[in-house]
Amino acid sequence: MTTQRPDRNAILTERLTYFWVAYGGDRQAMQGDAEYRETIAKLFEVNQSLVYWLVSRTELPREQRDDLLQEGLIALYQATMNYDPTWRGADGHTARFGSYASVCIRDQLKGHINDLAYAFSSPKALRSGGAK
Repeated sequence: MTTQRPDRNAILTERLTYFWVAYGGDRQAMQGDAEYRETIAKLFEVNQSLVYWLVSRTELPREQRDDLLQEGLIALYQATMNYDPTWRGADGHTARFGSYASVCIRDQLKGHINDLAYAFSSPKALRSGGAK
């Protein structure tokens, strides 16, 4: 019989929900709580592999992937700081942190890739309004 490993995101999300309810959603007050900060740090640490996985799916040169990795980690940090575990969608279900974070990270990575594409466009293509 195999034992199932507990979902670390679910456990950390439960802790975040506790803080969210205890502090009434006051982010500034939660920041003063050392346990809250520790929970956020663990949530960030546990989900870094998500960033590495998303960046590995790109077909960019190594130097640009390093920049993309930094962008992804920034997006993950922002996702951990902005995640509201009590939010409910139209269907009444809460968004899992992994789902929320992956959308935030993908959006940030797409924006950075689009910036790279714009930076490498030729001046002639920009003047004429499109690549030729």
